[in-house]
Amino acid sequence: MSTVTDLLDGYLPLDAKRVLDKESSTIQLAPREPGAPVPPHEEEWVGRFRRITAAKMTYWGLPPALIHDATLVVSELCTNALRYGNVLGFRLIIATDKVGIVVTDGVPDRPYVRRPSTEEEHGRGMLLVETFSSDWGVRPDGKATWCTFTIPARQS
Repeated sequence: MSTVTDLLDGYLPLDAKRVLDKESSTIQLAPREPGAPVPPHEEEWVGRFRRITAAKMTYWGLPPALIHDATLVVSELCTNALRYGNVLGFRLIIATDKVGIVVTDGVPDRPYVRRPSTEEEHGRGMLLVETFSSDWGVRPDGKATWCTFTIPARQS
């Protein structure tokens, strides 16, 4: 039986006592050469995790703009994991004051924010994560990227 302190890893800036809901899945990716295309059956997980995020956040009555931002970031982090990792792990944690998202790729290479030129087609994923989330970081072993979104105070 897990306790409230088992809900979160120590590196996540969330209060375990405030957790309302959580969801997690791990998908083992098919082996492939670096740079090889992602198989369509694996690409489908990005949309599934977006829909799970939107459904859970809607259930908890979170604002549509926050749901939009979180699902955009889920797309970016999951796509990066598919492109560069060997596993796709997804965690969604909804607390009373924040939403946390953790995506595991299984490799120790740390993502970084790039500032691509307008001509470049790729390289904006972590810039979007930095822009839309309240905070973000990388698990100490580098194998997962996390971000949080602050839930706005409800107007009475």
